[in-house]
Amino acid sequence: MALNALSALQAASAALGILLSAKTMAAMQVASETGMRSEAAAAVLPRRVQALQAWRLCACAAELTAFAVASRVLHPLLGAAGNGVSQAVLGGEWGMTVVVSVLAPSCCMFGFPVSALAIPAGDSGWPQSPGAPGLLLALLRLGAWLLLCVGVDRPQGLLGGSGTLGRPMGWRVLEEAFLQPAATVAEATAACAVSASGWAMTSGKGAPDCKVPETNGMSSGTMLFRALLLLLCVSATLLYVVGILGNLLFNGPYRRGDVDGELTTAVREKHAEIEAWGRAQEAAAHSSDSDVAGTSSESPEEPEEQPASAPLL
Repeated sequence: MALNALSALQAASAALGILLSAKTMAAMQVASETGMRSEAAAAVLPRRVQALQAWRLCACAAELTAFAVASRVLHPLLGAAGNGVSQAVLGGEWGMTVVVSVLAPSCCMFGFPVSALAIPAGDSGWPQSPGAPGLLLALLRLGAWLLLCVGVDRPQGLLGGSGTLGRPMGWRVLEEAFLQPAATVAEATAACAVSASGWAMTSGKGAPDCKVPETNGMSSGTMLFRALLLLLCVSATLLYVVGILGNLLFNGPYRRGDVDGELTTAVREKHAEIEAWGRAQEAAAHSSDSDVAGTSSESPEEPEEQPASAPLL
């Protein structure tokens, strides 16, 4: 199936896949930031952990969708190189980081986990470092992608290259691949709402007109998917940037990479308590299973035979 001929179901599945991937990446990121003690941290700091999970979800969704849009409008190499530059500046190796941007996006997008909760992420095997450089580089990388997508227009591709390097890049691609489909879907959505209102007022006579027209060689499902991708990219990136600015301005421990000793001790104690409770529950379950097995292995006593009663005359 060609990428320009997606059905509505395929478009919905692709969008759901992006959201589920972002959710999984966010959970892994939060676990790394809490030293693999996310449950204990949530018990000690419920609101802060919930806020961190929501922000990391927006961050992962923004990184995935921005990478997808930048790779389509520009070139996948530029997207991977942007991530590679960010992590190379933070101490990673250039070549390996570009490869990791494809194999393990979360590691390259966020680098070494730095706890936003002042809990040492080093417990998970990663070094502890200030969070300000990574946050600033994320802003620069997202801003660079935006400027290149909007300000560059190269119909002949990158440096006049051949193959995939020779494909059109820049503003015209952004307009044709994302802006026009988004505008078409928005118009179709408005028309569908008006048609549905009229359908409801006429007691369900006829059927509402809720179709996305096919234009520029793209099926309605493809246009729907690209509109959803652009909407998710813009909204998630805005929330991500707001969170970055908020952490840079108001979260000093995260910005400097400080560690709260008392909070760390409380999280470790809560983690030990959770593990002890889990072991106790497991032991109780095994003991219950053993008792049931022992009872079932015993042969039941046979009931005494009752003498046959005499027939009634």
